[in-house]
Amino acid sequence: MKADIRTLFKIQCGLFTAGCELNGKANACICNTLLEQSHMPVRLSVTLGKDHLTHDMVMEKRSVCVCALAESIPMNIIRRFGFVSGRDQDKFADIAYKTDCNGNPYLDDPAIVAARFSLSVYDTVDVGTHTLFLCTVDDMEDYASNALTYSGYRDGIRK
Repeated sequence: MKADIRTLFKIQCGLFTAGCELNGKANACICNTLLEQSHMPVRLSVTLGKDHLTHDMVMEKRSVCVCALAESIPMNIIRRFGFVSGRDQDKFADIAYKTDCNGNPYLDDPAIVAARFSLSVYDTVDVGTHTLFLCTVDDMEDYASNALTYSGYRDGIRK
């Protein structure tokens, strides 16, 4: 098999934060895999890397708050949640956030977030380096800003 990982960048998807609070610790990571699975009932799937602290927290708590990032998001927010580990740094230190109906953290700012989804995990699938979390939507909110795509991040604000 030809293994040019850049080929995966052609798959159209968004860029998201996945936040979870467990035992008094709030954490979040960046992910690019939130998909609608059903609209009746509303079910989504989110895929998180097994090396992320957020992954372990969601596995234990069985809920997560996923936010579609806005096109206007500042790069420093992506760096904060995507380029450092929650094992090494408190990602929510000195930043205002709210908690959803499940007690999970999210950034409540239309310049940062385009939409919010509060999710309860009903099943998981081990897919290798990642876990696919199958979720029921408990609550969701549209912030009316345009959502950032992964290609928009790679071709635009990352540079």
